[in-house]
Amino acid sequence: MGLSGAVCGWCCGIVLVCVAVIFLLWNEGRAVRRAYLLDEALSRCRSLTNIDVAFDNNNGHLVHLTGTLITTEPLEDTHYGISVWAVRLRRVVEMYQWVEEHYTREYEEDGETRKEVTYYYSKEWKRTLIDSSFFDESWFHKNPSTFPIGQKEWKAHTMVGSFQLSAALVELLTDWWPVELSFNDRLNSEGVILLDSVIYYSNNPTIPEVGDVRIKYEAAGHAGSTRPDRVSIIARQSQGAELTAYYSADLDEELLLLHTGTASHEEMFSKEHTSNIIMTWVYRGIGWCGTFIGFILFTNLGMYLVEDIPVIRELVSCGLLITNIILASSVTLFTIAIGWLRHRPLIAIALLAIASIPYMMMVKKQIPR
Repeated sequence: MGLSGAVCGWCCGIVLVCVAVIFLLWNEGRAVRRAYLLDEALSRCRSLTNIDVAFDNNNGHLVHLTGTLITTEPLEDTHYGISVWAVRLRRVVEMYQWVEEHYTREYEEDGETRKEVTYYYSKEWKRTLIDSSFFDESWFHKNPSTFPIGQKEWKAHTMVGSFQLSAALVELLTDWWPVELSFNDRLNSEGVILLDSVIYYSNNPTIPEVGDVRIKYEAAGHAGSTRPDRVSIIARQSQGAELTAYYSADLDEELLLLHTGTASHEEMFSKEHTSNIIMTWVYRGIGWCGTFIGFILFTNLGMYLVEDIPVIRELVSCGLLITNIILASSVTLFTIAIGWLRHRPLIAIALLAIASIPYMMMVKKQIPR
């Protein structure tokens, strides 16, 4: 590692720590707003026992209801003669294409650091076009420029009891399942091959070539007369018995919940709180890793100064590792405390006290006895 690399790492470390702190602050703000939104919604939610009639006195209010998904007709892709009773249906199109990967190796030669790049090519099924014109060996690895047919999604007009699901609510149905296909006249006229419920534009699906296309269908939300899905919903009852997002003016946040199965509104809010906590800790972990890596880059300049002294280098490396872990943990705790200072002052003060321990120990060591 040269001096320029150490200085560059020092600058990148500062930037990364700043970005990580901003990310942590955003995460705490998001967690606080979500927690307060769920608490506010719980206090205002009305649980409906009769979903066969949409009473006008509930218009504009947050309601909870449970029922089965109802659609009036199946979703169809007329191009291939595919029909399925579901709330959502999507056509997934993939093309067999060249994929480029590269491996970079750094080595020293004549006192200079050089890079050697090796390119590797493989063939894979991809849902998006890969532009082979940017390949290092584009002449020998060419991909088609377009798909013969595009991705597409269909959505049904869906009801639960007498209530109509809004488009945003339908989007929450994401438990996709593969649609089983059978050969029909439309597929026969297209001249395609059907194998394991997948449509192939290929001479041999078991040995595909670049440019071959395969199509499969996925659906979400069983509906109709056969085994319709039962769902639990928390939403705002609008005019016309449509279920839309609840808006909190105080928090400037929206809430719209749909869970598969039967669940009370207390159970649904409890699950959302748990999900919020898990997501918050995952993001905190990402933020901590960002600050830790940032401090490593920041302190690499110190490693450069002792790079040629093996014994001291090992001692400094171990000391810096421990220091970076402590600093990353302290900065993360400090940032979390700032995010909760207004809403949970006692917890925030406790976190600030813990975060300040390393700095107080440093100050204490510098005070002459």
